Amino acid sequence: SGVAKSKITNLFFLISVFILFVYVIFSTIITPTALYKSRSLIKQSGVDTVTNLLKPNAFSDAFKGLTFYIGEKDDNIIRNIFIKDDSNNLNNLLPEKSSSKNKTVIAERGIINKNKIVLEKGVVQSFESDDTVRVIQFNKTLLNFDNLDNRVIKDVKIQETSTLKILSCLKNHYYKKISDTYIKNCPKNNIAIVIETFSRRVLMPLYIPLVSILISFMLIYTKNKKTKIINRYLIFLISFILLVLSELLVRYSGISKIGFYTYLITPFAFMPILYFTLINKFWRELK
Repeated sequence: SGVAKSKITNLFFLISVFILFVYVIFSTIITPTALYKSRSLIKQSGVDTVTNLLKPNAFSDAFKGLTFYIGEKDDNIIRNIFIKDDSNNLNNLLPEKSSSKNKTVIAERGIINKNKIVLEKGVVQSFESDDTVRVIQFNKTLLNFDNLDNRVIKDVKIQETSTLKILSCLKNHYYKKISDTYIKNCPKNNIAIVIETFSRRVLMPLYIPLVSILISFMLIYTKNKKTKIINRYLIFLISFILLVLSELLVRYSGISKIGFYTYLITPFAFMPILYFTLINKFWRELK
């Protein structure tokens, strides 16, 4: 159409820079804030109560050492209940002299009240240490889950930590600064995960403009059709490998300083080299 190829390359590059900024805004601000907000909502919603953790027609291991199965659920009423206890969490259902290895509770009906379940019409089967099975029938019994450890993760994970706190953590680490302010997810003995998170949020998008320059090599004029097809697949392969490596190497950026600086310098080192090589080829075509 008469438009200079260098202008098309610059357009690709500007679009990639725009995408880079959008990526950085999402990775450093929007995504961590949204994840932290969702974690706060989980804490406030009482998701750790028994009512929210048990689902009908599904096995649940929400509590450590316990496996639940309920056939029906209507608000706080459950039916056809099966509970497998492998950690002696429900010892209060058995006599004091019991030495059970594990136990199974089966009940027709149950009423949930926060972290308590009133079971009706059921049996407790316990497998004793002498390889005998004890069966206890009950009309009504109470299960209390207040002291049990549930598997709902309430602590803020590194993905939900704000970028400013991650930067403060890195600053304290590299400058050996002793801060009185406690920074969550800033382990002094395992800073690698913090560096990896920073690299993923800030450094990884730098590879987007590098790929845009690589694909611009497809604009180079080639007389031989076969060579043109080979170049097309070659550029695609190089770009694909670059994206895969950028994802793989980010995991090693926190292991050593060499890995971190290599991951940081690579896009800045190759972008100008590839760009000026491309512009030089366009200039030769015009000449």
